[in-house]
Amino acid sequence: MSEVTIEFNWKIRGPLHVGTGLSRIGDADRLIRLSADDSPYIPGEAVKGAVRGAAERLARWLGADVKAGESDADSTPKHPMLRRLFSPHAEALYRFSPAVLRSPSTKPVALPSTAIDHETGTALDHTLRLVESLRGGAVFRARVMYRGVTPPERQDCIFLMAAITATDAIGGKKGIGWGQVECQGVQLIGDVNGSPGWKDLTDVQVLEELRQELARAA
Repeated sequence: MSEVTIEFNWKIRGPLHVGTGLSRIGDADRLIRLSADDSPYIPGEAVKGAVRGAAERLARWLGADVKAGESDADSTPKHPMLRRLFSPHAEALYRFSPAVLRSPSTKPVALPSTAIDHETGTALDHTLRLVESLRGGAVFRARVMYRGVTPPERQDCIFLMAAITATDAIGGKKGIGWGQVECQGVQLIGDVNGSPGWKDLTDVQVLEELRQELARAA
């Protein structure tokens, strides 16, 4: 069994709301997720979805057709590299853990939110809500764990770390100021194909290798 872990921090740049779908009368219409000890967290599936979105944008930028053959009924990526990294099935090699809050003093606050009429730019009637959220500055720690019989593909780890670094929003709508994040401190723990020296490659070499790998895999 080969074990490799990628750890990273996300610093929240603005209000963050990762909802439960529940409300509390007299307090907030939309509550955020809390762990058993009442600490806010980001579910692993939300972490995975945010990183996958960044990975697909990065892959398209490198020239891969990541949506070819996909359907709304099946969320399994069709591109081989993305399928290895983001398979939704139980036997997936890469497991995304929940992101846990590293700022214990951070407390949720209720912020007003309303829907906007895109034609007039004014608030729609009867849409005002109090949304429970975390203020900017909160820091979450997350990890992606590889558990396979053989070591992971070197290019997969490089690409995944690049996608994590490029992720800029989670748990909200970045366009209206919710859920903007900044990645800090990506770290790989473990050995990749017996060669930890891959981290010494220059950025240009890494991007060129990724481009070639994505083209071969398509």
